[in-house]
Amino acid sequence: MYGQEVSITLDSFQIVGDTCLNQVGNRYPEKRFRLVVYSDSNACSSCRIRELGEWNDFLDKCRKYKDDLDIVFIVSPKRKDRNVVRFALKSQDVVVPVCIDTSGLFMRQNDFLPSNPMMHTFLTERRKIILVGSPHKNRHMENLFWDRINSVGKDVHEGQISK
Repeated sequence: MYGQEVSITLDSFQIVGDTCLNQVGNRYPEKRFRLVVYSDSNACSSCRIRELGEWNDFLDKCRKYKDDLDIVFIVSPKRKDRNVVRFALKSQDVVVPVCIDTSGLFMRQNDFLPSNPMMHTFLTERRKIILVGSPHKNRHMENLFWDRINSVGKDVHEGQISK
């Protein structure tokens, strides 16, 4: 997986939620880093939506890197669960956009992704995977995440990563 280029066609997804942390979609310049949190149709999508609030502390730490870091949550619910997912998203206080992939496009475009959900959270730099695993609820992965964000650009000054 490491070094693989990830394709995210955000224009093809329905995007729900606040865009205050980042702007997503091909209309906006792509940022250097992107944390992708993907939930496929085998996972309980509405359960994943309820867990979004648990990410808030981590997302608050990410705000100072908003010029260089996008965070994208992608859910691919089963057809029967789509309305439940939309309702759950609208009733949550979502602080990042959540992309609803109704056609399974994300997995088709990235068919190298393993079926193991532990491998569905990863950090990319310029679309290439540089870290696999969730920094949420895992101190070791969170430390690795910040090490990558801070060391790859090397010159981090007041939340700005050198290009």
